[in-house]
Amino acid sequence: MAGVKQPRMAVSEPGSKELQSEPELILEDIDFIFIWVYDLGVNITSMECIKRELKNFDIVEAIADPSSEESYLGNTKLRLLCKLDRECLTREFIKGKYFVRIKFKDILLKRRDEERAVEVFGLIHRTGVVSFLVLLHLEGSFSLEDIIEEMSIDEEILKYLDMYHNKLKRRLYKICEKRVEYGFPLGYTVVCIRKVSIKDETGNTMLIEFAEDLLGLCPRHILAMLRGTKEWQFLASRLFDELSKKTVSQWKDIVFIMGPANGIWIGSEKEYECIKELFDRKVIMNIDEGYLEHELTFVLPIELLRVQKFILSMYDWQLSRADLDNKFKSPSDIAKLLDSLRWALAILYPIKVSSLEPYRSVMAHGLTEMGIDVLHKAVLNKGTLLANKLERLYDERINKKANILTIMGLVITVILALLPFIM
Repeated sequence: MAGVKQPRMAVSEPGSKELQSEPELILEDIDFIFIWVYDLGVNITSMECIKRELKNFDIVEAIADPSSEESYLGNTKLRLLCKLDRECLTREFIKGKYFVRIKFKDILLKRRDEERAVEVFGLIHRTGVVSFLVLLHLEGSFSLEDIIEEMSIDEEILKYLDMYHNKLKRRLYKICEKRVEYGFPLGYTVVCIRKVSIKDETGNTMLIEFAEDLLGLCPRHILAMLRGTKEWQFLASRLFDELSKKTVSQWKDIVFIMGPANGIWIGSEKEYECIKELFDRKVIMNIDEGYLEHELTFVLPIELLRVQKFILSMYDWQLSRADLDNKFKSPSDIAKLLDSLRWALAILYPIKVSSLEPYRSVMAHGLTEMGIDVLHKAVLNKGTLLANKLERLYDERINKKANILTIMGLVITVILALLPFIM
């Protein structure tokens, strides 16, 4: 019966040829976490100025500096994010005050004649980039098809984030220097499933006690969710190796799988027992808080990775533009861009992550899975080529000045030679 713990099932390995069919999945209590990164089109010189300017802004409820515990006492989840920042990042990186966190006003969405409150948090970075982190909790039981359909709510959320983004830009234009905006937002979705049950062909339901069992029981379902498709039946068994490669952290209680644009966090009955024990000991205020902290432990490094990739993409675009656009023919403009690039890379690559798990593993896996390592090399190569171009431009100017001086010298010599005849 549902909700009753059973002995662990014998499972097939994800690559096993013996696995021909999969039981039906029943997914309980879901947290959708959407991450969207935008460019604000400004150069930020001081995070203190940002905090003062946004303190009484109509779309902002609270502002937090992760390096100061006193600055975020008003909002429980904002306090949690800052706490995880201080665990995830090194003390030196936190002390650098490269970003602040923000609690924006909630979004109220209507979906299937139902109103849903969506919580919106933000991270504003020194490079003039903002990351929106959106939390949506759904209680109840869901199928794979339900989850895929619910993921489309991201499109409705984006309309509100676009509005928040535009309001933030206009506000910061008052105190920050404008620059060319990179207009290609970067997103990521993490589906967090607190409990999973399976229903076999006879209709019997069993609650999964250990999350790791799902990789052997239902690899097609999980891979379909990661790819955002309902058609799990048509996924070939050769793709199961892909699933194991994307599994970042696999314990008995929790499984976390990271793709290039989507991630899946899967809990279990054992995970619930662990959180319930923390609640009974009054370590946490409620069960939801315990789950969210465990989920965000994996999600927060992904947010930092998306910010990192976005900034690299932004500079990649600017470097390409500088090489082609006539507006960047001025050596001073190119030099300014290269100085900005050197500053950003010195701060952001690599992000100074602590040695704690799972932060370190998620960051290390994400650099490859999201193509950040390749993008970083491409940006460095373009920067080197542009620096060589800048050197040539300076050489041309020096040579041009030298030629002008030579010609002027010849003219003066001729004039001096002709003076006796003129007199």
